[in-house]
Amino acid sequence: MIPSAVSRLLLLTGRTTRGVIKSLWATPVRRVCSVGALVLVLCIAYRIHFSSVAAWNSYMQGRVNFSELVYGSPRVIRSDEWMLGLPWLFSQAQTNPSWSIENPSVGPATSALLVGLPTNHWSAALRPSHWGFYFLDFERGFSWLWMWRSVVPCVALMVLILELTGGSFACAVAGMAWIFFSGFVQWWLASVAELIAYWTMACVSLRYVFIARSRGMVVAAAMSLLIAAGGFGLSLYPPFQVPLAYLGVALLPYLLRGCFATQGPSILFRIALLGISVALGMGALVAFIGDNAAAIATMEHTSYPGRRISLGGDLSWWRFISGWFENNYTYEVFPALAGNISEASSYILIWPLVLVLVPFFKARGDILRCAPLLAYLVLTLLWGFYGISESAATRTGWSFVPTSRALIGWGIGGALLCILTLRIPSRMHWALGFAYSVAIAALVFWCASEFPVRFPSVISQDSFYWAALLISLAGVAVVFRLAWLLAVVMVCVCLVPHSQVNPVMRGLGGISDVPLIKAVKRFDPQREGRWAVFGSAVVAQLVKVSGRNVVNGSQYIPDLQALHALDPQQQSLEVYNRYALVAFTLAPSGTPPTFQLLAPDTWELQVDPCDEKFRNYGARYIVWLNYASDRRFECYERIFVGADFAIYKSKF
Repeated sequence: MIPSAVSRLLLLTGRTTRGVIKSLWATPVRRVCSVGALVLVLCIAYRIHFSSVAAWNSYMQGRVNFSELVYGSPRVIRSDEWMLGLPWLFSQAQTNPSWSIENPSVGPATSALLVGLPTNHWSAALRPSHWGFYFLDFERGFSWLWMWRSVVPCVALMVLILELTGGSFACAVAGMAWIFFSGFVQWWLASVAELIAYWTMACVSLRYVFIARSRGMVVAAAMSLLIAAGGFGLSLYPPFQVPLAYLGVALLPYLLRGCFATQGPSILFRIALLGISVALGMGALVAFIGDNAAAIATMEHTSYPGRRISLGGDLSWWRFISGWFENNYTYEVFPALAGNISEASSYILIWPLVLVLVPFFKARGDILRCAPLLAYLVLTLLWGFYGISESAATRTGWSFVPTSRALIGWGIGGALLCILTLRIPSRMHWALGFAYSVAIAALVFWCASEFPVRFPSVISQDSFYWAALLISLAGVAVVFRLAWLLAVVMVCVCLVPHSQVNPVMRGLGGISDVPLIKAVKRFDPQREGRWAVFGSAVVAQLVKVSGRNVVNGSQYIPDLQALHALDPQQQSLEVYNRYALVAFTLAPSGTPPTFQLLAPDTWELQVDPCDEKFRNYGARYIVWLNYASDRRFECYERIFVGADFAIYKSKF
């Protein structure tokens, strides 16, 4: 009996397992989601992330061996990620209570909430990228965050393209490689990928609200739409949000295609759920802005960034096509378009070359569905080249968008247009298509010959010609509807070179082993005092990893009330009223504090630590880097000496 029962149990388990696997593998969408979920779980389990945390090795007191670097190299240029965001994240995890919306090391008021750090605020429910910090340990929560910047957008993009193209896996691979592994996304990964994930999930969820056949799936899609749209809206970075929001509207004819022919719940039920999701999302956004009203008002009145108005009109043709050749760019070698590789990065923008294909679409319905997307791309491109009036820019929201950030809309929208074109039957004769392909190749090769002349670099001319060949093949693939060829080209021109942009890391053990961090953690365990770091604004950020309240380093919003203790007459308000990296340096004894602007986002305070104004400023602990004597610290007691730093505590 027992063996028989066991055998029946094993047989039932085997059948159930096969059934589950068969169900998960039944459609292309389920296959992509299943593989993505498996990769996500494995990466989180092994604490994998793509942070350039090892870049701290250049600034640490006492070298630290980052043995957990799995692949690639840290990128110092990504300082907004490893120098700003990462220390803020460590600091945020150690607030009292944990994940508080107020963190003086980030800035006054609700700076931590406004900048998008994990908090105990209700809005955390609409930020799924942060959920890992609440039920996993810190390192795996950090890995969860990075999976939302890598695996999730890849899967979401493939699912979106599968839905829009009727399940074409070649199109999904081409689109994912083209969009996610573009230079623009990879060099701005920490800033833009999470937003792309939310936007893509919102598009997919909206489609499923109208095409799902079961009531439960419709409800689940509506909830997913609320969360994704909420995460997108609460990111509060208009330069990326405005182009993507308009792009989402332009895609509606494709997202809603076939909704009236779908069986299941009535269209009124679906519209009602959509209305509820939209109402809740708008209410959440209004409440979130209300909770951050003071911080937003302070930010708007800063000297930098303040209120910046963009009218467009400063885009050049050469900047627009620069992405054609960036598979040759490296961290050290790139045309000097904007001063660094991140600002020089772009997308492969070939969509203007395929506009001539639209009149050859066989079905009028295809032209009508494409019309909003085409209008979006053409009108925004005209805005980029020629600009619009200030009133029009303000009313439409494009006043928030510098042309360098509008690339996200042209890149994603243009790629989707080309992908969708692959699935539309054409009346174009093969001879005409061949002639047009030759014309595209001639234009691309001419640009390849002119680009290095106009923007000199050490990249060889042959490299530009190889890039031109690949771009020409991409044009051929679109003209002749060759999805597999486009997938191969985009893997070669985007995925292969740009997969090496960000390092693969495991864990965060190295940063906690820095001697300076270990020393600071010995003092002020209740984190009640204020700390100041003299000698390096960058290292001041590192001290925030200890969880202490550090008054300098990077401040998202300036603490004007505290700074007025140093400048009662507010004579230097223009200098320190900004989002900036703040450096403290020693001034001769008896001299008043002086402020000096070093860059739009960097200022320096020269002060005698024993000056009465600095004592009123309230720095109880001082970290002095590369100290030589105690001459300037008569009012402080030295409590620790390290290899090249000392820690002092106020005597008052």
